Amino acid sequence: MKKILFLLFVMLLFLASCSSGEVKSFASDFNKVVNNEDIDELNPDKFGEIEGENKAKWQTLYESEAYTIEANYEDGKKLSGYTISIESSEPYEQLEGKGYEASIAVAKVLGLDPNEFINHFETELEGKILEDVHSYLEDDYEVVFVAKKLSEFDPETGLSILFKKVNQ
Repeated sequence: MKKILFLLFVMLLFLASCSSGEVKSFASDFNKVVNNEDIDELNPDKFGEIEGENKAKWQTLYESEAYTIEANYEDGKKLSGYTISIESSEPYEQLEGKGYEASIAVAKVLGLDPNEFINHFETELEGKILEDVHSYLEDDYEVVFVAKKLSEFDPETGLSILFKKVNQ
């Protein structure tokens, strides 16, 4: 019985370290991409704890007044993708700002074609007027753009971009 419990404990540690290693690798690659840009680097020592409800779990990797980057998990263990949320105060609609630039950096880190990403970003902005959700598939990711209103009375909206792994 002790051997079984020990093996289960080792397996849980292994699963946790795999996701943690993946996220640290993502941070390292992100920092290389933004090295010469006016984008803050990700610091693994400042990552938040994995949190969430039910099966929806996330970990905040970076948060500022301009944008937030989160790692998403299935059941709190298996990394399922990343989300970048750009605040409504950012000039992303003019294809500018730190949130916009950081979203392109995330796409590059995940091996996505930045020009394809920018084309779909522009498509989302055109569809945002209709409050449409836009998505596309590339390699191992489904990229989903979602305009988010702060309230029904607020005309300004922010933008969330989910980079979801599809071939895990």
